[in-house]
Amino acid sequence: KILERLVSKRDKSASDLKSIIHFVKNNNLRYPELVLDCSLQLLSKHSSGLDSEYHLIIEELVNAAIESDFLEVAMKGIKSLSRKFGDKNTKVIKIAGTYRESNGDENNANEYYDYILSENKNDLVRNFIQPFLTCIH
Repeated sequence: KILERLVSKRDKSASDLKSIIHFVKNNNLRYPELVLDCSLQLLSKHSSGLDSEYHLIIEELVNAAIESDFLEVAMKGIKSLSRKFGDKNTKVIKIAGTYRESNGDENNANEYYDYILSENKNDLVRNFIQPFLTCIH
């Protein structure tokens, strides 16, 4: 009902658009076209008011664009994230791998994922493997 109310509003404010994006994400809903539309509206009409959320919106835009097969839009978003965080940022590498995978380039995508695993091996062990081993003893 909350999503229906927000989506049905005729003139959506920046707050409404952000609420839609966050609602879809936080509730693990799959409405990529809606997220893509809201993200594009936010970036084109309200980008100056996004401040710290700007790159979160870009990330949601990229994910929605990949899922909707708007790969050119996705690549522009990835380039924006890469300029902000650098090519070696885990989030940028992960989303670039997802892009490559959706584009049918599984080998290149696997190289991205392997890089993440090799760079974050200690985090993987500390955050996932050790707690799992603790639980099974």
